[in-house]
Amino acid sequence: MDFVAHYKKDDKAQTLRESSRFYKINGRWVYSRKDSTLPPVAVAPQKKAQTFVRGEAKIGRNDPCSCGSGKKFKKCCG
Repeated sequence: MDFVAHYKKDDKAQTLRESSRFYKINGRWVYSRKDSTLPPVAVAPQKKAQTFVRGEAKIGRNDPCSCGSGKKFKKCCG
């Protein structure tokens, strides 16, 4: 992949060009410099997130607050 940056320095137009290598490991893009002598590192597969299951019913905004104040949940603790 080639990058080109145009900028001004001392009222003169300048151009900076850079070439780099990107490659994909386990679905993730990884950058490697051309002068890098290290081999690519394998990325461990990510675990799938578990679905959260609520144990009790969710408190609605207009329900009485569970702290016992007598106010609506949205005006008290919500």
